[in-house]
Amino acid sequence: MTLGIRALLIPSDEVMITCLRRICSAAIATILLAILLIAPTRASVAVTRPLRIAFLFTSGTMASLWMAKESGGFAREGLEVEMVSMSSALAMPALIANEVDVIQVSAVPVITASLRGFDVAFISGMLNTMVWDLYARPEIKTAEQLRGKIVGTERPGTPVAYGTLVALRKLGLGARDVQLRILGGTAQIAAALQTNQVAAGALGPPVSFQIERAGFRSLATTVDQPYQNVGLVVRKSRMVELAPRVVPLLGAVSTGIDR
Repeated sequence: MTLGIRALLIPSDEVMITCLRRICSAAIATILLAILLIAPTRASVAVTRPLRIAFLFTSGTMASLWMAKESGGFAREGLEVEMVSMSSALAMPALIANEVDVIQVSAVPVITASLRGFDVAFISGMLNTMVWDLYARPEIKTAEQLRGKIVGTERPGTPVAYGTLVALRKLGLGARDVQLRILGGTAQIAAALQTNQVAAGALGPPVSFQIERAGFRSLATTVDQPYQNVGLVVRKSRMVELAPRVVPLLGAVSTGIDR
């Protein structure tokens, strides 16, 4: 399915930065208040089920959560955690529906949901740059050679979709200059590249390592672009409920990062 620019409209950089500042400021104030209110009775709070955390499909940026779990960080903090893997398109709806308690995503879906009136907010940030390169088939060496070709991407409003547009912009191209084709996710973009279904696509570690070994070339990198990448996100209306487990969660994730 080929889409034009209208189908891929996302908030401007200025709107994104303004919204992100408001979201983070409100979240920090709410968390501190909730912790102060609940900390005295923390020991008496009954936890009825494990803390459910959704993370995106296997990616190097998700390593802190893996390490927190595999190194016993959650157990040392007294947390019972259930980790659920899902796509970025499903993670935010699952959070809003209270099917999960915390999700690990980057700024784009958080800002999109906030602009639509949903009460979501970051409680931590773990990476402040983009991680994607725009990889092209070996015969495509310049932006002009990419013009008019099919570029694999994800659904509008997802981090990869935004990263794709940023990478194209660095090449002096826009959505109108290529044919953007929505695919299922990073694995599908990589597979489409390798089977010659698309001419280019944005990928990050560890999939990008495999693509480079297969001979595909990076036309543009986004790693120098400031961006609120992965962080932990919750619903603001559940801050008080989750407060007794927020600080232990952040402690376990910090341990995972140190690993």
